[in-house]
Amino acid sequence: MKAVELQIVAAAVGPSLGVTSFDPVNWNNVSAASLDLVQAIVFENRLATHVLKTSKLTGTVLPPTLKKALDAYQQLCFQRNSCLLQTARLVARALAKQGIQAAFFKGALSQHVIYGDYFVKHATDLDLYVTFSDFKPARTILEQHGFKLADECKSTWWWFFLGEQHLLPPDSSYLAVDLHHRTQQPGCPGPREKDFFLKRATTQLVGSIPCYSLELKENILLAALSLVKAMVHRESSGKYAADLAKAFGRISKADAEDVIRIAKEQGLMQTLCLATRAVEVVFGAKFPLQLAEPAKTKRLFSDEVLARMVLRASDADLEWPHRTQMLIALCDTALDFPREVIWKFTSELWRTLTRQFDVQGQRKTSQLSEQT
Repeated sequence: MKAVELQIVAAAVGPSLGVTSFDPVNWNNVSAASLDLVQAIVFENRLATHVLKTSKLTGTVLPPTLKKALDAYQQLCFQRNSCLLQTARLVARALAKQGIQAAFFKGALSQHVIYGDYFVKHATDLDLYVTFSDFKPARTILEQHGFKLADECKSTWWWFFLGEQHLLPPDSSYLAVDLHHRTQQPGCPGPREKDFFLKRATTQLVGSIPCYSLELKENILLAALSLVKAMVHRESSGKYAADLAKAFGRISKADAEDVIRIAKEQGLMQTLCLATRAVEVVFGAKFPLQLAEPAKTKRLFSDEVLARMVLRASDADLEWPHRTQMLIALCDTALDFPREVIWKFTSELWRTLTRQFDVQGQRKTSQLSEQT
């Protein structure tokens, strides 16, 4: 992959995020091969709506095939996110009746806070966060309303170490619910304070139903966490970089100071440093304030490599740093690393043991079937 395709994507998305330093894309000069790759990157990162908005803002005419694909995506986004909002209303009512505080993170509700629009990126599920003590009661309530726990999520590794479980919807008018009691997975530093994001959730009305979600400052921190998690798992993270770029243009300097203060308190400063670096490298959008701490990840990869990691993680030519190297660089202090690495390796050990138990159980079941 050449840098030119990344530049085309950035120019086709940037103006929709408030970045005015890009020249409009002359789509007539884009080769068929480059256009195919650009389209793949756009859809891989859920940036289709951004490209449509940029086209309108800059008065550029999109290639017919690309325009058709983008229009189809926008329709899909409307359908999926409408289902998400309907799911959120059902879930919020059901849990509130039982006195369980739950908050919806990411998805359409966060898009509304960041963009003022519920239909920017299509949702695949509804991310719902509760406390650890409310996790099983919340799951039981959802199951009583027709949601079904996915088979692959029944192990203790899923609900304890990953801190999440997927519940399939009762019918096609709803989305699956991704129930969480953690906001970060092993291998990436999370907030030091337990239930930090849940405690900072505020009410957002979806129709007439009050739902808890995050304000702009908290969405910036959560998007930074999501971007870093995607990078650690070697997945494209352009959708989170776009969210951050848009949020950077809307946040005040006073609130930016608050974001930095919170990041320091929660051990997320290096997470914020990597995320802000990624946003500037890819979209040219800067955080309103200069971060005093240097990004430790700068020694692991160059800006050019970082841009490829963010927008095209599947690029076979990429050389990724070892995940432990990433974890070391993402820890704010030397004291953070032992805690995070113990949690990471304990999680991996339990995952391996769980798989072995599953294989042994399947073998015994197969032997009994043969005997009968």
